[in-house]
Amino acid sequence: MNFYFFMMYLYTSMPALQFNMTGKSNLFFLILGYGLTLIAAIKYKINFFNKKLIWIFTIVVLWTCAQLAIHGSFFILSPFIILEILSAFIIIKIFGKSIFRRFENVTYILSIIALIFWVCNICMFPLMKLIANFFGVEADGDKSTSLIIYTINMTDSIRNCGFAWEPGRTACMVCVGLLFYLMRTKCNFKTPRFWIMTACVVSTMSTTGFSVYIVILLLCYMAYHRINILHLSALAAIVFCVFSLPFMGEKIKSLIGEADNNGMSHISKSLTWDSENKSEAERNFYVPQRFEGLMFSTMNVVNTNYFST
Repeated sequence: MNFYFFMMYLYTSMPALQFNMTGKSNLFFLILGYGLTLIAAIKYKINFFNKKLIWIFTIVVLWTCAQLAIHGSFFILSPFIILEILSAFIIIKIFGKSIFRRFENVTYILSIIALIFWVCNICMFPLMKLIANFFGVEADGDKSTSLIIYTINMTDSIRNCGFAWEPGRTACMVCVGLLFYLMRTKCNFKTPRFWIMTACVVSTMSTTGFSVYIVILLLCYMAYHRINILHLSALAAIVFCVFSLPFMGEKIKSLIGEADNNGMSHISKSLTWDSENKSEAERNFYVPQRFEGLMFSTMNVVNTNYFST
């Protein structure tokens, strides 16, 4: 079942936006993902009468009822929420605790591949672009093209897309693999595996990836080592240096600035104008950045009347 686990890993990392198991997926990839999961469930005779699974579905039902009561005018329950929960349950029942080591191993191998292709992408960009156009599939519009196990950055950026459609996703996947590695080895920093996965995170130049990486290192180090003043000073210096990098500090400031009152007002006016002057087919979709999303969520909480009938 190594092939099945690898495929499910790719569905998680998403080397192309179509490579997922939701309703907006490419039909081929949708059938492939759930088809493999169904075959695995039948082969291993998965029993779905499980108390924990029933509790999870109970929570989903309660959450759905609450959403319908509060936001009934626009809330739609996607059947893929149920299907994704069932898929996760099947994977857990099949692989059990071996998931952690399997995830770490796949991440390590794909990190090696990502670093090799990243160097090639920097040194031989015209050739890599030619390969992408000939063999690849669209990953994220004109920005990247996927070879499935590696995604070629089609812009002039030196950021490493790795095995996801964009660098940030790869960075987060590698951070999870690093977390499993650090837990297994009790925070051993002296192996090639640790430094290769670390190099892969660095090559993505992702603010989210770097932030998650620092948090994981701090938590794991504190869990397995005694902390003294020297250690705290060194960790503080590392954190300060990382957040002083241009793509970290400046990007965070920019994203926070876009989520202030003026920024949110501009977004709201643009969306309102689109809704009033364009048909549904003509409108472009808008995806809020992380701080904008947090602000929208806060506005929803503040302005929702929970006791309306």
